[in-house]
Amino acid sequence: MTDQNERLYPRPVDVRPGPHGRLRPTGPRLTRAREGGMITGLCAGIARLTGARTSSVRAVFVVGGVVTLGVLGLAYLGLSVMVPATSD
Repeated sequence: MTDQNERLYPRPVDVRPGPHGRLRPTGPRLTRAREGGMITGLCAGIARLTGARTSSVRAVFVVGGVVTLGVLGLAYLGLSVMVPATSD
């Protein structure tokens, strides 16, 4: 029964106080990967976060960009500006 409850009600993200007393998540975060990236590193960062292959994430963005007539491409550009690059 415990396993089923954990699937239905996942544990909350571990948060710790940051500057100014605000709570900040401490788990994995989406960042643009400097290594393994082709254009901005966004797809490599998404692949690293989700555990998927980078080529699969790139294929989803290309096919999605064609299907949505470029809307996903605009979302890619917007995310590339908003998502920080890795600090390592």
